[in-house]
Amino acid sequence: MAQEPERQPTARSQEFRKGLALFILKLFLALLLLGLVLSKVRLSEAQKVLQQASWGWLPLYLAIFFGNLWIVAWRYYLLLKRQVAFPQVLSTVALQTIMGNLVFNVAGFATFVATMRGKYQVGLGQGVSTLVAARFLDLLVWLPVFLGATWMVWPKVAKVSWLPLSALSIISLVILVAGLALIFRYKFLQGLNGVLNLLGFGRWHWVKRVLLALQTLAEEEPKGWYPQVMPLLAWSLFILLTGSMAYYCNLRTFGVHLSYVTVIFVYFLCILPTFIPIVVLGGLGVTDISGLFLFGLFDLPDYTMAPVIIGARFLFYGANFLLFLLYWTLTRWPKPRQRREDPHD
Repeated sequence: MAQEPERQPTARSQEFRKGLALFILKLFLALLLLGLVLSKVRLSEAQKVLQQASWGWLPLYLAIFFGNLWIVAWRYYLLLKRQVAFPQVLSTVALQTIMGNLVFNVAGFATFVATMRGKYQVGLGQGVSTLVAARFLDLLVWLPVFLGATWMVWPKVAKVSWLPLSALSIISLVILVAGLALIFRYKFLQGLNGVLNLLGFGRWHWVKRVLLALQTLAEEEPKGWYPQVMPLLAWSLFILLTGSMAYYCNLRTFGVHLSYVTVIFVYFLCILPTFIPIVVLGGLGVTDISGLFLFGLFDLPDYTMAPVIIGARFLFYGANFLLFLLYWTLTRWPKPRQRREDPHD
């Protein structure tokens, strides 16, 4: 019994070291991929990009970036069934965005759940199910939009048809599994868990996390969602449009002229990896090397797009830094003192 208190710190330190090692590995991979992009940069092309930059697009990019944040917060507000005041949800989403884009996306998710639970008494299950439901709504909207964008740019991407078709297949499978979990709930999850254990996949850590996410989604009462389905899908569409439009404005700032449909196609395939916890620092390296490859499909050479991608990365971090300053300022702004009523008045 005397040794029991010593075990818990040891287990925690081991868990911390494991998480730190995983983060370092992800960071090393991100820097390696970023290095591949940097190796394509030519000084003459970088100077040309800066000379041809259209800085008038920058304010529009920032406005859409912050507008997208507001819409994301409003959708969370609806998913939480208005149990938390909107300004508080907006503040939490701002912190989630900062942590997700400037650290890694899992930190953003954990920040949202922990803040909602610690400050606003939102249950752990409800917080997690809110995040899972938001991702599910994103995929429901992305599927038809990305399908249409793929069809419109097919002549350019036919040579790598496996890529968009694989993305569409994965999205469809995830939507199908999540839909079955909502409809049949625990019976389906028990059957799925049995099949995965039989195949030997049930021991994998990421499989357990997926099953946990499906379980939290299944615990939601579907009837409570029915009146909000269309508004939630509409707001999810606005999130898609503002997110891709911000990316479009970012590219236009550096003089890249592409159709909006093309930008949607590239944008989706670049952010798709962010749906799983494998990226750090806002998709550093992963989205950059993906963009370099995808832009090449539309006859934009590496040496032209490499400085643009690096510049777009700087603007992205700049926007998140502005968000951090705004959040830091507002959270430290002195709150007005409430006037105490004199009992003798």
